[in-house]
Parts: sequence; C-alpha cells; structure tokens
Amino acid sequence: MPSTRKTPALLAAVITFLALVAGTTSIPTAQADDGAAGPLAARRVATKFKSIRWPASPAVYGTAAYVNGSIKSKKRKKRVVVLQQKLPSGWMKVDKDKTNGHGRFHLKAKTSWYHKKLKFRVVVQPTRRAAGNASKGHGFTVNPEYAPLGNPGAWTRIAPGYKVQFNPCQPVRWRLNTQYAPVGVKAEVTTAFEQLSKATGIRFVYAGKTHAIPGSKRGWPGNTNMVVAWAKPSQTKWNLYGNVIGRGGQIYTANARTATGKRAYQITRSGLVLDNTFPAPAGFVGPNARGSIIAHELGHVVGLGHTGDNNQQMYPSAQNVNNGVYQAGDLNGMRHVGLMTGCLRRSGGHGRELPSFVPEPQPVVSLAPRS
Repeated sequence: MPSTRKTPALLAAVITFLALVAGTTSIPTAQADDGAAGPLAARRVATKFKSIRWPASPAVYGTAAYVNGSIKSKKRKKRVVVLQQKLPSGWMKVDKDKTNGHGRFHLKAKTSWYHKKLKFRVVVQPTRRAAGNASKGHGFTVNPEYAPLGNPGAWTRIAPGYKVQFNPCQPVRWRLNTQYAPVGVKAEVTTAFEQLSKATGIRFVYAGKTHAIPGSKRGWPGNTNMVVAWAKPSQTKWNLYGNVIGRGGQIYTANARTATGKRAYQITRSGLVLDNTFPAPAGFVGPNARGSIIAHELGHVVGLGHTGDNNQQMYPSAQNVNNGVYQAGDLNGMRHVGLMTGCLRRSGGHGRELPSFVPEPQPVVSLAPRS
C-alpha cells in the first residue's frame, strides 16, 4: 500500500509553485500608445497655444488671408498644425503646416468662395510624446469683390419645398460638347463655371469633350455629372422652340440626407443645352449675351429656380442688366445649395431617379421675340 507520509510536503510544493506563477502573470506590461489613456499617454507633454493671429473679417474674395501663431510645448518642433473650417456637417480641412524650431506656424485661410460667417479653428495634432490641442473657433466671412444688387430674398429653389442639389463636398465633373457650338464658347463656359464656384463653394472639374446632348438619345459619358452643349431644337427633347434659347436642369438624383438629417435629393446627372440657331452675342455684356445665358442655366443646374427681380441673373428673361454677374438674391440662393449647407450623405437608391416634383429643365427666353 503506497505511503501517504509525503503528501503534505507535495501539496506544499504545488501551492508554492502556483503562487509563483500567479505572481509572475500579474506584473503589468507596457501597452502600445494608441491615443487612449495609458502609461505612455499619461507621459505626453502638454501642448498649448502661445499666440494666434487671425485674419481680418470680413475679407474680400481673392485677397490674402493668413492665420499665424505659435505653440508652447517641450515638443514644439515639426508639429503638424491644421486649419479647419466648421460646416454643418463637421470640420473641414483648409490648410496644413508644420511648426518650426520655435513652434511657429503659418496657415492660409482660403478666400476662394463667398460665404457668411463660418468658424475657423487651429488644431495641433498629437504625437506619441506630445498631446494635441484645438483652439477656440473664430468667425470668418468672405464677401464678393463687388456690391451685389437687389433683394437677398429674391431667389427660389428649382423644386420649391425640396432640397435638390449637388453634394457640395464632392467635385462635380462636367464635359463640353462644342460640335454645334459657336467659336470661342469654351472660354465663356469656363468663366461661368468659375463664377458659379465662387458663389457655391463647389469645385467644378472639366473632364473633357463629349458628343452627348442632354435630352437626346446620345450616350452619356462615364464619370460625368454634367454636360454643357449646343444643339438644334430638333436634336433634343428639351423644348428650345419659340423664344426659349436655353434650358438647364436635372436628369437624375439620388436619395440623400443633409448634415441635420433632413431629406435631400443629390444631383447625380444634369445638363444644359443652348439653341445654336439663336444668334446670341458673344461675351457677358448686354441683352441675350451668350455668357449670361450660360450663367443663368448653370444656376438652374445647381438647383435654383426663377425670380421676379430683374436685377438677378435668375430672372427668366435674358435682359442681363448686370452683365452675367450673380447678384444678392442669386448669391443667397446659391449659399442654400452650396458648401455652406455642409456635406450630403447618400441614403439609398442607385442615383438614377428623378422625383416627379423636380420640374423639366428650366428655360431662359430671349429679351425680344424672335423674328
């Protein structure tokens, strides 16, 4: 029969071994610094703003505006500093810099589009050894380089009561069909898009030429949100007969939500067609000027309707009393369909619908009846 006299000693040895194992596994180990609280994060040095000099506001479109300052930190060299602008959908990056050996930074505040007061802030990004920081917001406004005329309330949506617009946080790619266009139209179209970008904050990107005509059976080019074309009235279903000399509007939209969760209809395909049988004078000056007609129809394409104020570019007749330049009502409307509204978020659908409440592409009519 086996002896049990050694059992107490054996049990004591086992207990001692287990205690040693438990003691070993309870020793804390160093964790990778992922930005969360922890031993390494706790050892990060502080980062504070020593000074910030904001640009004067309001600024005028196209003028130089800078945000200069410095940070105070034991780790102040080569720190990434970002200038951000507050939209309803969140903070948007404007510019980026790295601090020098004295902790100084130099950031450019863009004045490339007209907007009411929006907040800027400066953000110093954290590192493994230094904490980040964000400044308080500072209001900044950019005004046009001219004095807009008329009533700011003189504007309408293309579909009153509905938010029909592009996603202003994405570039809009457009193509030009010059197959039936007068000579020299590309310069006018480009100028009109530049003015539209100033008014909306949207980036319009020229994607090249095309043979597509909105309202026709011609194929639509890939990766294209908008086509600008000239055509005979018989070449498009968009009615260019009578005194109508151009039309612009939406072809497809997609379901979306605004930054505040409201329903919107994101434009995915759109266009404008001008009547190539109408002898519109070149340029932007005077009645029926070709450039002013383009500017008017582009207003429809981004989501604006007509207004009864003849000071506005969106007046339905090509009187063009202000030489193709968007005025107070036009600009106010474009703020409501542009970047000041924040980014849209797609909420379903394949982007090839057109709700029944969106009207047919809207016209501009010649100042005097055609002969």
